[in-house]
Amino acid sequence: MSRGPTHSGSKLLHFARTEAVYTFIRDYLQREGYPPSLRDIADGCGIGLTTANYHLHRLMELGLIRRASGQARSIRLVENEIVARLLTRLAQQPTSSILAALPLLAAATQETE
Repeated sequence: MSRGPTHSGSKLLHFARTEAVYTFIRDYLQREGYPPSLRDIADGCGIGLTTANYHLHRLMELGLIRRASGQARSIRLVENEIVARLLTRLAQQPTSSILAALPLLAAATQETE
């Protein structure tokens, strides 16, 4: 039994929705300064709560977000944690090391945009 184009088409739609959830979370964090609730994500993406939760789990499996179990508004973008750790390490280095690391920081921030 062949799955044909509808199967691959549904995979693309599925990925697009996961990407839309990620984009919504990123934009919400930038705009509001704190993580969205599950209801915020569902409403903002035009999907149900169960579907929103499913996409959050997919984003966690992909390593793009972290989330504390049972804690409201606990979503963290992994990219922000990486940049924050890099900045903390740079702050502890001599100025010459910081200047040498600027291209790395620029590359890290460009990948997140």
